[in-house]
Amino acid sequence: MTVTHPCATRPIPACRQRACLRIGPAWCPHRQGTGELPNLATIVSERDTEAEEARQAQRRQRRQQLVSGEGYVARELSDWLDRLDADAPRERALQRGERDAARQLIETARHAPELFSPPLVETLLDLAVDTAEPAEFTAITHLVRGGRCDDRAAVQAALAVLPARGIPEAARLLDAFDDQLRPDDLPPVLGRLVEMAAARHELLHPPQPVQEGLLAAARTDLSAVTAHLIERLGSDDEWTRADAADAAAVLLREDPGRVVGLGPALVASIRGEDIIYADYPHPASAATRALAEAWRGQPGTTVAIIEAGASALSEEARRELIRTVAFLHHGWELVDITEAAIGFCLQRLGGGWGEEAARAAAAALEDLAREVPAQVLPHLDALLGELLALCVAPESSPLTVEQASAEATQVAALQAIQRRVARDGRRGTLARTIGRLAQHSPDSVLERVLPLFEASSGDPDQDRKVRVALLDVLIDAASAASLRDLLPVVYSGLLGIDQRVRAAAIRLWADASRRCQPDAGRVPVRQRGRRHREERGRSLVSCC
Repeated sequence: MTVTHPCATRPIPACRQRACLRIGPAWCPHRQGTGELPNLATIVSERDTEAEEARQAQRRQRRQQLVSGEGYVARELSDWLDRLDADAPRERALQRGERDAARQLIETARHAPELFSPPLVETLLDLAVDTAEPAEFTAITHLVRGGRCDDRAAVQAALAVLPARGIPEAARLLDAFDDQLRPDDLPPVLGRLVEMAAARHELLHPPQPVQEGLLAAARTDLSAVTAHLIERLGSDDEWTRADAADAAAVLLREDPGRVVGLGPALVASIRGEDIIYADYPHPASAATRALAEAWRGQPGTTVAIIEAGASALSEEARRELIRTVAFLHHGWELVDITEAAIGFCLQRLGGGWGEEAARAAAAALEDLAREVPAQVLPHLDALLGELLALCVAPESSPLTVEQASAEATQVAALQAIQRRVARDGRRGTLARTIGRLAQHSPDSVLERVLPLFEASSGDPDQDRKVRVALLDVLIDAASAASLRDLLPVVYSGLLGIDQRVRAAAIRLWADASRRCQPDAGRVPVRQRGRRHREERGRSLVSCC
């Protein structure tokens, strides 16, 4: 009989085949005991547990010996430490007695640190490393500030815990005593500090970001932190990229000039649209949010980095880059920040980054016109130019058209329809954008829009598109003050021969009549219904 194993890379010797049948080969990563005989993993686990229990008992015995000759206060401190002692970090919440002990320990360390003798401080440091209890690190922080604990020893305790456990109090301890951090301390804990600084979108019990540890590491060795973030931003794992982008946003919020090192990696980390659900990573949103933090301090540099890195991205990723503008609070930002955003979006309207990016840029400009119309108004001529350019149907040169099969011709026709629909949608968005500017300054918009109705390009189809777009612009500009200027345009549209122009004129006329109608004589629908019921009730009473 021959014994084989799925994890085997070489034949199993005959002398070991019976043992493999009982407990599995020693080199198998999935090796489990059968219950008949203990395997090596079981023996090692039992011995580790016994060693930890012996160490815990030794700590308690040592504490009792240290406080045997002390007063009752020191004995109570030792008793509190015994309650918090454990053979391993707890995977559960503290029980009532343990919570009381943690509270008493923190309050004593804050208000009376002199009660902690050096041996008690030493055993507290060992206890913090072994149990990773947050309350112990809080007490250690107070003891360092009270002069009862060495600050380097406290930092070393936090460094010993952070690689395996994301304890917020340990990260804050590093921030409080960052002068004791050394560059060679950072590599084991950088990954954990980045994860703790990230804003994870988890559905149940999302962890609160803890940024103090990462900022302390950046003050100690900024080049090492930057190199670590750049490496994580290039990962194929989406959670890794999202965490790194969130951490980069923390650094850029503190100093936007760091975008010179982090900006190219952030742009390159955007690989497409996020899955906008809880418990899913959002690397693209995190990267654009980080770029927005840099934009606030260095708008020109950030825009240059985005435009330089966009050439290597896909069309879908370029569309996500436009969302950087959406993360800027334009009503609160400085003028030069919003001006850079407006110029950035105007350059994308031409379709150089693709149709999807151009549509996202048009939507961003519409939001800007709603939030800060006074800053978008000086760019009215550029918006009108883009609107008129979208009314021209693109034509391909016969020199660049290749003879294709029937299937390829049909696919090309469908793609042309898709592009035409996208251009029509972008034209409507720009019309609404200019209409929002008309609400802010009607005279400035009308004096540029009304003369265009008299112009003619010689192409009836293009003229029709221009008139429909301009009529859509005037819908938002309609008011009682501008009605006298709009009536000739409305009448000429209503009497036009093209049904699309007539439809746009009807929409303009309906909206203008609604806006110009006085509100005094209007009765709400609910009030009209109540009045109708009252009159009907009175008529019924009179009939009775």
